[in-house]
Amino acid sequence: NTQIPNADDLSAHTSNKENPHGVTAEQVGADAKGSAAQSLADAKKYTDTVGKDKIKLINSEVIVEMPSNGVWTSVCHGNGKFVAVAAEGNTVAYSEDGTAWTQATMPVSKNWMSICYGNGKFVAVAYESNKAAYSTDGINWTQTTMPASKSWSSVCYGNDKFVAVAQ
Repeated sequence: NTQIPNADDLSAHTSNKENPHGVTAEQVGADAKGSAAQSLADAKKYTDTVGKDKIKLINSEVIVEMPSNGVWTSVCHGNGKFVAVAAEGNTVAYSEDGTAWTQATMPVSKNWMSICYGNGKFVAVAYESNKAAYSTDGINWTQTTMPASKSWSSVCYGNDKFVAVAQ
């Protein structure tokens, strides 16, 4: 049996949400402070370069036209489908092959920053907001509320949980 040092303080320690060990975003593989904003700025710059009629994603060596104008910020794959979200609106798109995309609509207009898939659901988080959304098919979305209005910049799934980080 292994003794845990200061076991009496364990509940106080685990309830401390102020990051008592000073773990950084980089140490857990998340966006560092400012990098999500930089990614959005870079995406806007790329958008300006290729034109305003369609946004284009790079798929291997091929540039693919998206179904609508927007700043496409994140893409993931799950349940046999690619799903991408865009900032500055309520636009989401899905594709079975990654080249032919169909537009769908998010439940609210926000800066959708990140999307991931896990446990049969797509989950997206919005930057500078308390909004998130989920979908089982990548087409029909349900709005949900995050615990606080923050700059949510990344979401991932693992160990039976969706985890999101904010700046």
